[in-house]
Amino acid sequence: MLKKLALMAAGVLVALLAAELLVRAVGAAPKVYAIRKGRFQLSHNPRIGYEPVPLVYTGRDLSFYDYLGASNSLGFRDREHAVAKPKGVYRVVVLGDSIAAGLHVERNQDVFPPLLEQLLDQAGRRAEVINLAVSGYNTQQEVEMLREKGLQYHPDLVLVAYTMSSREHLDGDILATLLAAEQRQGGVSSARVNSWLVKSALYRFVRFRVRQRRRPAALARTGPMAPPSAPRPPPPRPAPTMPEPPVPNTTWTWFRPTPSRPTSACCGSSPSSNTSRC
Repeated sequence: MLKKLALMAAGVLVALLAAELLVRAVGAAPKVYAIRKGRFQLSHNPRIGYEPVPLVYTGRDLSFYDYLGASNSLGFRDREHAVAKPKGVYRVVVLGDSIAAGLHVERNQDVFPPLLEQLLDQAGRRAEVINLAVSGYNTQQEVEMLREKGLQYHPDLVLVAYTMSSREHLDGDILATLLAAEQRQGGVSSARVNSWLVKSALYRFVRFRVRQRRRPAALARTGPMAPPSAPRPPPPRPAPTMPEPPVPNTTWTWFRPTPSRPTSACCGSSPSSNTSRC
């Protein structure tokens, strides 16, 4: 029995090795590129879509750069933070879009997360505020960012800088620009593949050639899907139920308040389009 299993395993390994050599010989596997635009790159997580990259920028054009100076080692507009929480420290993780990221705010210390930390310290609370906000993110992307990077800090409080644009997908064409660049180069972004598996031409061929060819057929059967980073549409609201007929000597007043849409400070636009991002 063990001999048969060993022979089967050896056969599978030989077949995989032969397939790897064949894919390399014919050049069927897509190449891997570092596809970036400003401070952003494609993410391996399709629900996030794109993510920040570590960068020091001192140029004049802030398109896709948002601010001057250096990010931290994770690409966020913040200082470095140890993963282990110091004893006696109250940790706050901030999620949000360009408002929390400080788009068009010149100094890092004037963005509201460091100001919040300063106010907490002045109030006698030893606090650490970690800013994980990214320009153009909506609520779905913020939730995924919390899962991937925020929870490892073991926050005592998660603060979401919510704006009305958080329900939509307004990123100033950041994601569309990165996907177009990936398509033009005919390869895949290095940020979207496993650092170990990417060395295999067979893996790249199966994932980015075979699987993507099946996707149009699946879309034809199930209909178009929303973009990876777009939020799901909210379910329809049920119609309000009217009260029972009034009893004698009782006056009923029924009205439906009209919600007013607050005006949020929109935070910029892509120079290549009229689409604003917040």
